[in-house]
Parts: sequence; C-alpha cells; structure tokens
Amino acid sequence: MDQISEPASPELVAAGLRAIGVEPTTRPRVLACLSGGSDSTFLTWALSEIGCEVIAFHLDHGLRPGSERDARGAEAIASELEIPIHSLTADIDIAAGSSPETAAREARYQIAEQIADETAADWIATGHTADDQIETFFINLARGAGLDGLAAIPPRRGRIVRPMLSVSRDAARQACSDRGLKFIDDPTNADTSILRNRIRHDLVPKLAEILGPGYRDAMLRQFAYLRGDAELLNALADAKLKKSMLLAGGLAVGIEVSALAGLNQALARRMVRRALALIGVETPPAGRFVEDAIRAAREGGSADLGGGFIARREGEYLVVRPSVLSVPEPTAGSIPGRIESPSLGIAVTGEIVDAPETWEDEPGTAWIAPGKAGNFTLRTPREGERFSPLGMKGSKPLADFLAEAGMLRTAREWAPVLASEGSGRSEVAWVIGRRVSSHFAVPIGAPEAIRLRVEPLVGE
Repeated sequence: MDQISEPASPELVAAGLRAIGVEPTTRPRVLACLSGGSDSTFLTWALSEIGCEVIAFHLDHGLRPGSERDARGAEAIASELEIPIHSLTADIDIAAGSSPETAAREARYQIAEQIADETAADWIATGHTADDQIETFFINLARGAGLDGLAAIPPRRGRIVRPMLSVSRDAARQACSDRGLKFIDDPTNADTSILRNRIRHDLVPKLAEILGPGYRDAMLRQFAYLRGDAELLNALADAKLKKSMLLAGGLAVGIEVSALAGLNQALARRMVRRALALIGVETPPAGRFVEDAIRAAREGGSADLGGGFIARREGEYLVVRPSVLSVPEPTAGSIPGRIESPSLGIAVTGEIVDAPETWEDEPGTAWIAPGKAGNFTLRTPREGERFSPLGMKGSKPLADFLAEAGMLRTAREWAPVLASEGSGRSEVAWVIGRRVSSHFAVPIGAPEAIRLRVEPLVGE
C-alpha cells in the first residue's frame, strides 16, 4: 500500500493486514500495542471490528513523569472496548550510545514478544502511521542508516505487523473522535528537543508548503521501491552469511573475514547489518559505524556499532556482538543425575555404568571416576580459573586451553563446563565437548565409571 488512504476505517486496517499476508477473517489472535494515543486506540478498535481476537498490551517505561497516567488511560480504553489488557511496568536499561527512546522501543518489543508467547498470539500489531514512516525516513537519512533506513518502517518483521502505514495520523485521530473513542495525548510529542518532534512540527509542514500535499504519497511509493531493493540485497547478503556462525547462545555472530574480503562494499556493509539483525537489532546502524566494522575486519581491532553493540576481529572472524555480553547463571545439580541449563541450551546427564573394555572417544560423551560423584554446576568459565587437561602434566589457564582448541574469544566466554562444587571450591571436571580433567579421570582397572553425556535442550 504505497499511498495515503483516508478516511481511516477498519477496512483499511484489514487491507493493510492482507497486504502482508494476514487474513483477518480467519480470526487471528493479535496482541495490539496500546500506548493510549489515537493511533494505537484506533488500531485496537479496528482490529476487533474486523474479526481479530484482540489482546491489548501496554508497557510503562517509567522514563518520564506521569507515565503511570498513560497506563491507567490505556487500561480504561481496553476496558471500554471490552478487550483484555496486559499492562506492565519495566525498568529500562539504557545502553551506552543508545537513546532513551531507542531503549524504550527495544524493551517494548522484547516484552511484547514474551506476552505474545504467553497468550499464544499469532501476531503483534503496532499503530505506526504514514506520518511515522516519513519522520523515520528523515531520522535515518540524518543518521546515514543506508538503504534499510531509507526504506523507513517495514510493514512486517517476524510476527510484528504494522497495518496502518498508509493511514495518516490526522485520519486516525479523526476516526477516534467520530466514533467517540477516548485517547490520550502524550505531552512529550510537543517537545521539540526530541528530533522526531522537530521533524514533525518544523520540517514536515515546510515540505508540504514547498512540495505540495502530494509529496507524502510520492514518499510512500519511494519507500516501497527502496524496500524491494533492500530485500534483494538482503537475500544476496544472507547467502554470503551462510558460512557465519552463531556464538554465545545466539547473542553474537561470527562472519568469516574471507567472506567479506573482495566483496562489493555495498554487499559487505549489508552483511554487517544483517548480522546485527540476526541477533535481534532492529534499528539499522549508522553508515559510519558499519564502515568502521569493515575496517576492523580488514585491519584488526574493534569498532563501535552504536546502541551497545560492537564488531571485533577475532582470529579469522569478524564477531558482531553486544559490547557487554551477559553470561548465564550457573545451574546446580548432582552427578549421577541430570543438570539442565536452558540459557546454555544443553543438559548433562551422568550415570554409573560398568567401565568399558576400551575407552573410545564418542562425541558428547566423557567418563569420570565414580568417587567424584557429588554436587556439580553447569556454567561458563570464570576469570583466571585453571584447568588440568587429561593427558597433560600440571594445569594451565582455562582460557589458554580454549584458545589453543581454536575457540574464538567470544565463544570462550560462553564455553560450557561441568564443575565440581565439593570441598568449598569449584573445579572444572569437564570442558564439555573438549576434555575431562586429569583430577577426575577414571583409575586404571576401575570396575565402574560415571558416563557423562551432553545433549541439546529441544525447544528451549
């Protein structure tokens, strides 16, 4: 839908859904993001009018005074529409280099995905309008965000859908007034210290004055053209990214430097942006950040990607990751027994069995002495800890052992280990998938052994 359609109506929202492959007559369950403003109020009402099963969602970020008033207002709107609502509050962590608005948006989407899972929602709908598209274009233009940024707001990303991108903000507001739908005016929308508001109140009216009102339809058509070009480039970049690897439980991506070398620069930049998208970054990074990342791949070192993300050369890979990588909390249990770590996505099972006649290497299996049974944790390496690999005299820093095994620095931070927690200290018994400790080796001639096996946690 590449032109502005007025007046706003439920039929336009239905058409917006159909344009992105969602048929409202099948009664899909939709989680509507309800801020309480006229756009989201109209969306929530329209979705229910066209037959969707609607659940409302509101998140109070607590980033400005009076935000609790908006939460109460959204709850009242949902009540009047006879729609259930999940109204939550959250403490927003603003990463270095990120704005409060960006942090709030990312938190909103993250929590919306969680609520959608809990409520078995098919889709998450937002009330973005044609005006939001135009404002986003100019924000991204100023940031140098590349083709993806100039294509403005995508109508669909995953299960997030935006069926009002051809509806103007004024039309949505008028539709609410005509139907007696109450909504809340956000006072911060008048604050021109915020870039989006300056564009809205200063730039856009001047464009209409100079170019005439038809410029908005022309821009929407241009967004559609750019989006098509971006999709083609994304497909080419994704094909090149097939040799990349997910690290740290999917929180980071390693791109082979050789895959970037010699590429057309447009495609190389696209690969870095797609790597960020793989780890859940929605806002396209500024072009200068991407150029710095490609330079890091070529020359070594690291580059800031903004929003709390970096790109860093590690061996023969360019690793795209959060600047601060959180690691899972240890999971405690007993061996013999089973210990599961949903964060690491694995489980380790230990059982006492007859010692085999021959000790053959089997992927995902290790053997330790029965006398070492007791309390264990499934965790990641700790700074400065040492390891005594079976077959080697003495010990060495665990970090060195992992580096010698060819693991990238980021992967080493998340390398799973099974550690014994006896005698008031934690000692690595098994670097999972690599080697057991000589301190836990099965004695020669022992009739029994503890067989350890690691397996993925399916569905976690």
